[in-house]
Amino acid sequence: MYAILTNISIVLRRTFKYRLYPTKDQVHILAYCLTTCRYLYNEMLEDRKNAYDRCGRGLNYNEQAGQLKYLNPGI
Repeated sequence: MYAILTNISIVLRRTFKYRLYPTKDQVHILAYCLTTCRYLYNEMLEDRKNAYDRCGRGLNYNEQAGQLKYLNPGI
């Protein structure tokens, strides 16, 4: 009825939470950064979906990373 367990490995993980108290300027910078990341993610996701619909094959990371310089020269 009882199984004997051997070679049990236990993994303990710790988490830390840090609170941010940004200044007003930092809030604007963070908002801009998050908006840019969200826009970029959605554009790349749309490209992957369109490529799959057209060709039956999605784009990989390297193919999409090459497109970044054409989306925004500052990246």
